[in-house]
Amino acid sequence: MAGSHQTNEVFAQAASIDSMFSDAVGSSGDGAQFSATDATSSGNGTADSSHSLWKAAYDNPGETALIVGGTALAVGAVIASRGRLAKLMPRAKNEVLLVEDSPFFATAFKETLEAQGNKVTAIAGAKDLSSLRAGIGLGLDGKPVQVPLGRFNAAFVDGDLAGNVTGAQVVERLTAKHVSSVGISSQKAMNEEMLQQGAVAAGLKPSVFGALVNKDISVASVLKKPGTIQGQVDDYQRRYLADRTVGERAEQIIKDVMKRIGI
Repeated sequence: MAGSHQTNEVFAQAASIDSMFSDAVGSSGDGAQFSATDATSSGNGTADSSHSLWKAAYDNPGETALIVGGTALAVGAVIASRGRLAKLMPRAKNEVLLVEDSPFFATAFKETLEAQGNKVTAIAGAKDLSSLRAGIGLGLDGKPVQVPLGRFNAAFVDGDLAGNVTGAQVVERLTAKHVSSVGISSQKAMNEEMLQQGAVAAGLKPSVFGALVNKDISVASVLKKPGTIQGQVDDYQRRYLADRTVGERAEQIIKDVMKRIGI
């Protein structure tokens, strides 16, 4: 157990680092970058050692924690609690596979998902099941594209696709790779087939798209609360049928996309 001297030293280091971060962020804005010169310009030896500790913890937190007996982790916790770390580290994006052969729906889904902070790969289908198993799909331009299914966090899958595969077959492969998928067919029977193959939810395409646009569902909720997605999609559809203004934003996006691509 750490003695009082070590504990005081930890928080002294943390306070010094926190002070330097406040100066750096305050003078340069949210996009400020912290460098070694920020720590050494004051000529303070404590600041230099604190910066060295921070840099080591940032570059190799596991090794640093072993060397300093947990000090780096304590310092990191203090920094994170003050909201500084989030400004320095890039946010990880969820990898999303979109399988949709309709040009305007593919564009609308892709742009909406990307606007919500996801990295989206869109394909129209696959030549055949063997190609799909090999991780080769058909791009929206009809050309083969590499899509290793296991790399994705989530997927939105239409039922009727380009090539000789169905949405249910795609979902079956995604489920085998532990990828959460949502069926987006305009045909109820195809959505049922995708549910049977392991989709966490499925709904009519306009309903799923509208729920995404209105943020009733998101990729994050698909991953963290998969059991709630079907209910959210169904609820959106009920509200839309009762009041069409619920879907105004989604409808406008579709209209804009169709106009842009000449449909």
